[in-house]
Amino acid sequence: MSRRLTRLALAAGLSLALPALAAEAADPPPLFAPALTEALAPLLATPFRIDGATDEAGRWVTFNRPDQVSPRPGFNCSGFTVAAARSLLGRNFNLAEVSRDRRGDSGPGATLGQDWDFGLDLISNLAEGYPHRWLPEPADPAAPPLIPLGPGRALGWGVDLHSPEFERELSRLQPGRLAFFVFSKPTGLFPAGVSYYHVGIIIPDPPARWLYHTTLGGGAHRVNLAEPAALARLRRHFPPVKAGERRVLLLEVTPPE
Repeated sequence: MSRRLTRLALAAGLSLALPALAAEAADPPPLFAPALTEALAPLLATPFRIDGATDEAGRWVTFNRPDQVSPRPGFNCSGFTVAAARSLLGRNFNLAEVSRDRRGDSGPGATLGQDWDFGLDLISNLAEGYPHRWLPEPADPAAPPLIPLGPGRALGWGVDLHSPEFERELSRLQPGRLAFFVFSKPTGLFPAGVSYYHVGIIIPDPPARWLYHTTLGGGAHRVNLAEPAALARLRRHFPPVKAGERRVLLLEVTPPE
């Protein structure tokens, strides 16, 4: 998902101030939800490719080497999310701007490790400039986005994917809006003790709640989280972790009219 993390962990910023992220602007008239899902239909079934993305010209590249065009199509989760955001938000994001290290804490040689919070940076960069809100809202948005558990272990912001709290947060999503999501899990790969490692988009289209992402072996696909069996399959695909929780943080965005 990042230039480095996608190669290692996803085989398989200076910025918007986070206190402002918690606020939500006045609501414009919502888009008809099916228009959002229809916009993503062309991306479905795209193969998974490590570090795979498209540049502003629509060429297949990678986050690591956006200057080199690939002969093979394919997205990793961050590449898919950027392509989806271009369609939904009407902005031709470039890979450099969405990869910004917003807090200056995850670049080369960073104390907490390179790219440990790349997924959080990515969705924050994509939401910049649009009305948005965090679900759940960070308890201390000015603090580093981790909760230490002990040596080499930490929790990310959000709620446990396998808890009823996740379903309650899903119920708060508003039709006509989209929600970026990021998964985090405790890991010894980074000194931070946690990795924000998987991203995608959720679109509420009552009675459905469509989660869009790409996975190794599954390619780009969608899952209706309103169906208990489908939610259970997602949870089996991302099982509980032994040393903490696999957490989900949502960033709901109101797209332009």
